[in-house]
Amino acid sequence: MWSHPKGSGRRAYMCLKEKGGCGGTARKAETLEDFVREAVFTALETPEFVDAVRGRGSEQEQEAERTLLTALRADELKLAGLEDDYYDGLLDRAGYARQRDRLTSRIEAMKNELGRLTGRHTLASLPADLPAAWEKADLAWRRRLIKAVVEKVLVYRVSRFGSNTFDRTTIEIVWRV
Repeated sequence: MWSHPKGSGRRAYMCLKEKGGCGGTARKAETLEDFVREAVFTALETPEFVDAVRGRGSEQEQEAERTLLTALRADELKLAGLEDDYYDGLLDRAGYARQRDRLTSRIEAMKNELGRLTGRHTLASLPADLPAAWEKADLAWRRRLIKAVVEKVLVYRVSRFGSNTFDRTTIEIVWRV
């Protein structure tokens, strides 16, 4: 399914023929996203589910994640120290900008690599109030959280064409555990 604006201007997920789909299945994006978000929140309220998801991955992946997290924390501290050096006059503007760009690029690359390692790092520090954290979080964090627990979302055709009511039975969430 592809996110696609409908003629009304509202976003929808559609199974587009030009993308190899059937062309006959569509859902309002907001409704489907709300359904998936609430299902993820419900799943993450279960300690057994969280433990099962956190426990995935080989020892090699877990070690790679620990190494990346250590390096990420170190670079974030360097970035903060760099800002202090600039404000204290130890670095000129050009030197600060060059080093900031270098560190920011490296930090972003490490975050992307951590995301690739199945998103377990997102689960490592789940906030107590997940709905409030969700509202404050950026899109990248939200995607990492969902990617950490959801393998895919299957959307089936509705039995009645043109129905304006959301039918939960036509949505299947395949969990990563």
